[in-house]
Parts: sequence; C-alpha cells; structure tokens
Amino acid sequence: MGDVDNVPGLAAESLIVKIGENVARLSAETTEAHPEVPWSLIKPMRDRLAHHYDGTDYGAVWDTLVVDLPAISDYLRPLRQR
Repeated sequence: MGDVDNVPGLAAESLIVKIGENVARLSAETTEAHPEVPWSLIKPMRDRLAHHYDGTDYGAVWDTLVVDLPAISDYLRPLRQR
C-alpha cells in the first residue's frame, strides 16, 4: 500500500508516535503517581512505530487510536482538570 493510499493509517501512526514522545518526557514522579495509566506500554509502541517502518500493522495502529487511547484519556481526564 502506497503512502497516498494510507493517509489515515499514517496520521494515526504519527499521533501515537507524538504521544509516546511526550510520555517519554514525563518525570518519574508523574508516572509513579499515576500507576493506573499504562505508561510502560505507550513508549514501546512509539519506539516500534518509529523504528520498524516495514513491519507496521496498521490495523493494530488503528485499534490503538480508537480503543486504547480513549481509555487512556479517561485515566488522564482527572489530571487535566487540576
């Protein structure tokens, strides 16, 4: 599949990579204070997408975007309201 044919998949991939980069910048204090958030899964997903270009499963990327990220957002909502 060419890039032109996969714009939604590439956009989803880009969002997940950016989220992973931001999570990597969080302090240990922040991540330890909120163990309910699956921090340890977010950065490895970013690393996989950023460094294993030919092995990207865009079905899994899309599932992450529409299933996992909304669930993570629910964990983070109380933190954003502080």
